[in-house]
Amino acid sequence: MLLLVKSINMKRVLPLLILVGLAFAGCSKKDQVTPTSSQPQVNEQKATASFQISNQLSDGKILEGNILDVVNTSKNAVSYEWNFGNGTISHLSSPSDISYVPCGGRYTITLKAFDAKGNVSVSSGSYEIMCRGRNVNGKHVHDPHLYPVIHISGAALQPYQGLN
Repeated sequence: MLLLVKSINMKRVLPLLILVGLAFAGCSKKDQVTPTSSQPQVNEQKATASFQISNQLSDGKILEGNILDVVNTSKNAVSYEWNFGNGTISHLSSPSDISYVPCGGRYTITLKAFDAKGNVSVSSGSYEIMCRGRNVNGKHVHDPHLYPVIHISGAALQPYQGLN
């Protein structure tokens, strides 16, 4: 045992032990990095989905063929997914060129808003598509001559014949 101790040169080991000790002494779980202006800060607030259709005829009623005025009032969202209930999906913040033809149906519009961490908030509303036309014997019927349906492209759409 004495021979082993003599073979270890204490002059070389002592500085190595001091360096290892200093390295461990500098580590602490309490050390935290505080963000600086050059570091991006992630929004910690969760997304809240909400929207309005500002050109409704009345609450929950949309006129056939009208381009919807969709107003996204969501908070803290970084991405969106719209489902208009008619096969139309959009990932825009406020989609345009959305309309419903023919009249007489009811559609649910759903908005999903995602925050920076991937959390999702959902808002939806049900809307009845009202016919352009006139009142005949207490029933609102489609009359393409009274209010023609014009698509945003300028092309006249064929009238729906199912309600006559």
